[in-house]
Amino acid sequence: ALLPTLATCAHAAHSPAAAVEPAVIADTEAHRRDWVSKAAAGMAATIQLTHAETSLLVVAWYRRVVELEKGFLPHDNC
Repeated sequence: ALLPTLATCAHAAHSPAAAVEPAVIADTEAHRRDWVSKAAAGMAATIQLTHAETSLLVVAWYRRVVELEKGFLPHDNC
C-alpha cells in the first residue's frame, strides 16, 4: 500500500485543480475563440443555419458553460 503522503501527491498530480503553467492559462482565451468558431461552422453545416445565427447560439451556450464553471448562475438575458 502507498503511504498517505504518496497517495495524496499522486492524486494531486492528476487532479483538475492541479497547478497550470502560466503560458497555458494565457493561451486559453485564444483556444476558446478558435473552438467557438469551429463549433459554429460545424453546427451551421449540420443544421443548415447561417454562420451568424449559429455563432450566436454557440456563444450563448458557451457563456452559460463558463458562468457555471465559475460558479455563477446563468441568466436568461445572456
